[in-house]
Amino acid sequence: MTNLMLDNTSTAFAASVEVSTRKKCKVIVITDIMAPYRIPVFNEIAKDSRLDFKVIFLARMAGERKWNINTKEIFFSFDTTPAVIIPYPRSFPLLFNPQLLQKLCRINPDTIICGGIHHPSYLLTLCYALFAGKRFILWNESHENSVRIKHRLAVFYRRMFIRCSSGYLAFGTQAEKFLLKLGAAPDKIFVTPNAVDNEFFIRETEKFRAQKNELKQARSFPRLISLYVGRLIHSKGVETLLEAFSKLPFQQAMGLIIVGDGAQENEYKRFCRTHHLRNVFFEGFKQQSELPYYYGISDLLVMPSFRDEWGLVLNEAMASGLPVIASDAAGGAQDLIHDGINGYRFQAGDYRSLSRLMTLVLNDEELRINMGKESRTRIEQFSPRVSANGFIRAALGEGHHGQD
Repeated sequence: MTNLMLDNTSTAFAASVEVSTRKKCKVIVITDIMAPYRIPVFNEIAKDSRLDFKVIFLARMAGERKWNINTKEIFFSFDTTPAVIIPYPRSFPLLFNPQLLQKLCRINPDTIICGGIHHPSYLLTLCYALFAGKRFILWNESHENSVRIKHRLAVFYRRMFIRCSSGYLAFGTQAEKFLLKLGAAPDKIFVTPNAVDNEFFIRETEKFRAQKNELKQARSFPRLISLYVGRLIHSKGVETLLEAFSKLPFQQAMGLIIVGDGAQENEYKRFCRTHHLRNVFFEGFKQQSELPYYYGISDLLVMPSFRDEWGLVLNEAMASGLPVIASDAAGGAQDLIHDGINGYRFQAGDYRSLSRLMTLVLNDEELRINMGKESRTRIEQFSPRVSANGFIRAALGEGHHGQD
């Protein structure tokens, strides 16, 4: 018995030594800017004891983004490099970081997860990975409806990245289908959901929902509120939403809150004046910390995009307990929305269908309540932890390749 106990103790000690001395996988994520909605996912990845994890941001901020980043909420290792900004397109300028190559050589990662293909620095990263023999994971959010440039040279460039990648990380089923269409090997695709900090929106929204009617009255908002959150640019489909709103019956009881700013803001305000739209409230850009107020007092979230890689406002609204209506051009709509259960999808640009669906939801309180509950239940599957697991599996090349 004593010998058996000694053998067991020795085995346990050897196992603990093996775990403590096992080399961690050094993983680098290369992504463009510090986006607040990425931080919770990266924080979760950093908790994995098998990884030596670091994020390199090509810039702290670029283009028309105005986010305030609280670095006290960042619990992962990160760095930035000086960037040459190529201001085209203006809303999403290209970034080139000459010092990135030197930084990668110094870090000497095992795996690189690259956040796309469009920035010149992403091409530089791919070249480094190929010459240094590193595992290169292409992180893809794009899908058929979100690609801006469809010229054959752009297709060739995208296929070149796919051929040269060791594996692929796809945000959702639409991104996975796009990778497959371009020739990615199915067994090398790791599908993971896009995510926001669900707990933050659940917690903070409830503070405002408890006094929803009083807050509406204080701002002279109508009884029923539809909400839009996003940039005021053509690709977001705001004019489709305004057209749909103009067709709603009983408009005196219904309002539309628009949160965001952008190049077409004055155009949309002029549309409201021309069409004599009342109860449309332009609230301007708001930081993420300010959004729970709007989710808390609203009854419905509408996302009418003509092009959107995912649409994280859907995640935010669902965590906030709202029914959601989104166009079929939003990459996340297929994964997040179950028609008739927690919301509806409609064909992008079809304002008549959108108006009909908005009327259906806004005129039925019991439907809104049930859909809001379903949204909150559904969004549990789209948490930062679940999203992080996809990154981790892709980094290590382990586990099944489907979505959790």
